[in-house]
Amino acid sequence: MKQLLFYFFFAIITCNAQSKEELYFDIDSTAITKSEFLKRTDHTINVRGSVEKNGVTINKLFIRKKIDTLSSEKYIQLRKYLNLSASDFNHQIIVINYYSGLDTVLPNEGKYQWNIYSKSYPKKLKKMGNISQFWIYKYDDNLNYHHANEINWYHDKSGFIEKTFFPYHFNSGNCAVILPNGKYYTYFGEYGPDEVYAGINELKKNYAN
Repeated sequence: MKQLLFYFFFAIITCNAQSKEELYFDIDSTAITKSEFLKRTDHTINVRGSVEKNGVTINKLFIRKKIDTLSSEKYIQLRKYLNLSASDFNHQIIVINYYSGLDTVLPNEGKYQWNIYSKSYPKKLKKMGNISQFWIYKYDDNLNYHHANEINWYHDKSGFIEKTFFPYHFNSGNCAVILPNGKYYTYFGEYGPDEVYAGINELKKNYAN
């Protein structure tokens, strides 16, 4: 019921665009005030996601970690989108490091020094199994802060990855881990290698066929 109310609010935004500039929802999609929204924000367990519709910004709290399942059709579409061959179809784990762009908080100078960009990250992924890892961005705004000259970033030109895993904007990026059976893990907002490793281990332990 709460989910239906959330979509109802979303549908009537056009009528409220002149009177409301921002709307706020909790993790259950219940409308709340801005002050309550800020009070409930706790980056250790949840994160703010935002999307703009008809000039109105919708802000919603999301639990940072999510486990869900892609349909067989959607999983095949994902592999085709990433140009993955059929040879490793039944064994390959997909890891996506996603940057949506348009962040407003930037480093004072140079590049982000997050450990997700450390050279040890891809090396450890290789040791964890048959893994194909991708750096993917939606908008190239400020991509130079994200080691654009060192990393082979792929453009999510059609928005397929965004629509499938990250329909809201989360500052500082997101990650996704997908098993061949379609089971997947996403982590919203700023993250490091440990969140990726944790997702791989959790999926392999609890959801691998």
